[in-house]
Order: sequence, then C-alpha cells, then structure tokens
Amino acid sequence: MSEKEQKRSAAYEKAWSAFQELGVEERAAFLVEATAATLGHGLEKAGRSLAHALEDLFRAAEAPCGDGESKESETSEPKASAKKTTRKRATKKTPPKTSEDDTAS
Repeated sequence: MSEKEQKRSAAYEKAWSAFQELGVEERAAFLVEATAATLGHGLEKAGRSLAHALEDLFRAAEAPCGDGESKESETSEPKASAKKTTRKRATKKTPPKTSEDDTAS
C-alpha cells in the first residue's frame, strides 16, 4: 500500500468502493452531481467570506476618525464634496469656430 493510500480516510475508501460498483452512466451522473455540489459549496463559502470582508470594511468606514471629527455617514447631510460626485456638471456649449470668425478679427 502506498503512502497516499494510507492517508485516505475510511469514508473515502467506502465511497470509492461504492463508486467502483456503479455502471458507467451512474458514474457519469454521480461525477456531474458531485462537481455541481462542490462548486455550489465553494461559491457559498466565497460569498460568506466576501460578505464578512464587506461588513468589516463598512464597520471600519463608520468608525470615528482619530482627529475627533465624525464620518459623513453619522451626519444628517453629506458634505458638499460628496454631493459633487453624485451630480452631473452642466458644461457650457460653445458653437464651433467658422472661417468667418477668423476673418472678422
């Protein structure tokens, strides 16, 4: 028995033995289902990790600053600089220069 085989658990050996007894179609179906389940569990775990990271980030953002001032989220109105980022600025539109404009000067 190789070192790799010695490290396998009893549950692994039991599952492998049962898998070997399946027919080709059942093996294929089992592998597809096992793969989908494994991917699903991995995505759930990644989602939970991301959620925890975002919660930590938001908590850190809501924590008071070291200089005694409070964050924007703690005030009733956002600061003027925050308002600027959410509004579109109106730009002054000037008509294009024509050859007549050059000759008039």
